[in-house]
Amino acid sequence: MPYQPGDTVRLSTLFEVGSVATDPTAVTLVVREPDGTETTYDYPVPATISRDSAGNYHRDIFAGSAGLWSWKWTGTGAAAGIDEGSFTVEDTLLGAYLLCSVDDVKATIELTSSTSDDLIQNVITAASAIIPERYQREFVGPSGGTRTFAVKSRLVDLAPYDLRSVGAVTIHPEETGQVLVADSDYMLRPVGGFRLGGTYLHIRLSPRLELNSTVMREFGEARLQVAGDWGVFSEGSVGPTIKRAAVITAASWLDRAINEYATSFEDPRELRPDRFGSWAIPSAAHAILSPWGRLGTPA
Repeated sequence: MPYQPGDTVRLSTLFEVGSVATDPTAVTLVVREPDGTETTYDYPVPATISRDSAGNYHRDIFAGSAGLWSWKWTGTGAAAGIDEGSFTVEDTLLGAYLLCSVDDVKATIELTSSTSDDLIQNVITAASAIIPERYQREFVGPSGGTRTFAVKSRLVDLAPYDLRSVGAVTIHPEETGQVLVADSDYMLRPVGGFRLGGTYLHIRLSPRLELNSTVMREFGEARLQVAGDWGVFSEGSVGPTIKRAAVITAASWLDRAINEYATSFEDPRELRPDRFGSWAIPSAAHAILSPWGRLGTPA
């Protein structure tokens, strides 16, 4: 399962000879961080790895940065062997904004074993990033937050974000800033919210509003700061339609991952979530999601 920066991740391994747990003559663990930095740990000299019992060893790793971490255990001598794998550290699990859960996918493919959970989580994470990008909708967003937009015309496009409810709208926040009044200085568009999801995709500014500022004079655009709740759904409350489309996509990609990389549910190490960028959203999911797309999103 994905971790957050600052988590401690326990890496464990077992060496056996003929199904009998056996201590190697020496044990080495190499850990590669997302930036390519590698650290080597050893046992018994120096003892930077913990021995739990015959053949069983572990090392606790401080995961300080986001990205893909890889590891490789090597035993030599009396119980030679190799064990390797990887784990994912995300910037923040709150920032992942997943569209469905591992249990949702497992229920669809009728899987009860937990040995595939890491693989399924990777697929869900990839699908949850690509679906909003493809349809230019922020299906899940933060409750509370401030974003800044370029003002090039009186109609400010909030893409790729969805504004669920507005707290405050401020023009020229880089200078003194002017807090705008709803239905006087600005209007939310579309009126009443988008037909699917009910969120706002644009802000129309009053023609009498002064847009001149230092940024406008120097760069040809002003700044508009919008505080409010974002996303069609708040975290943990994804609507059944969007969740279903995400499950269909994840299940489809899961089949492809197994076939293309010759992986199994027991060995998800060859799966790289960043390879999913060119994978197509299946037609069944597209049929569900296409009506949600922003105007101008390719069919």
